[in-house]
Amino acid sequence: ARRGAQQRTRHTDDMLRSTARSLLAGAASRAATPLSSALPHSPPPVQPLWSISPLQQPLRWATKKAGGVTKNGRDSPGKRLGVKKFGGQFVIPGNIIIRQRGRKMHPGENVGIGKDHTLYSLVAGKVSFEKVQIWKHKYKYVKRQVVSVIPEGGQLQKEQVA
Repeated sequence: ARRGAQQRTRHTDDMLRSTARSLLAGAASRAATPLSSALPHSPPPVQPLWSISPLQQPLRWATKKAGGVTKNGRDSPGKRLGVKKFGGQFVIPGNIIIRQRGRKMHPGENVGIGKDHTLYSLVAGKVSFEKVQIWKHKYKYVKRQVVSVIPEGGQLQKEQVA
């Protein structure tokens, strides 16, 4: 039994010696090679940035996605168009009755029109809205919404508005 134990220790000693020889031989061969290939898992040697040309410097990736360009994103405030004084309301001269774009509603009696098509009162009275049919062409009638102001204590004269 003792002889077998000696053989086992000799065998392990031989294995250790051969492993040590191969490691030393590998270390000697690695010493002759450049440092970068010394170990397969070792990182490359670090060089100072001033010694690297700009083309060889490491790239740094963006940590945020680049913002795209948009053609939207603007808005203008509302123009506050519409009816300011409703039918039956009392107005004084100069009161704005309707602010509009184009002639959606037409001026009737005692109502003026501004250059931006604003309808305003010319006399004090009550506002009245009515739909009128106007003979426009040889065979065509046009319905128009007409705004008038009935003076205080007075009546409107029925006229066609052109």
